[in-house]
Amino acid sequence: LYCPACPQPGINLPSSWKDSYDEYVVDGNFTVQHMKMKTPEDDVSLADGRGYMVTEGPYETHVTESIEEKEKSSCSNHRAVNTANVQRSNLRATGVGATACARH
Repeated sequence: LYCPACPQPGINLPSSWKDSYDEYVVDGNFTVQHMKMKTPEDDVSLADGRGYMVTEGPYETHVTESIEEKEKSSCSNHRAVNTANVQRSNLRATGVGATACARH
């Protein structure tokens, strides 16, 4: 996948790019909720392994093998941390984060 706005070594980056380029933007939505499907076997992938999407098999293996670490709040009653640790068995994921090149 080629993006002309992204830094490309040998095309639009100086030879010292590893020492001088660390500009990224990060954003997140910590309230979004992705519910588990009632019949996941009926799910159809629209871009499995195409473009910047990962293939479903290795991704599912990663999610299955991942260990969720619950963060302990050092504050007496920190709402964001406390609500993040609430059991949500009907949800597949909570929160979305993204990192992108600052040139976009």
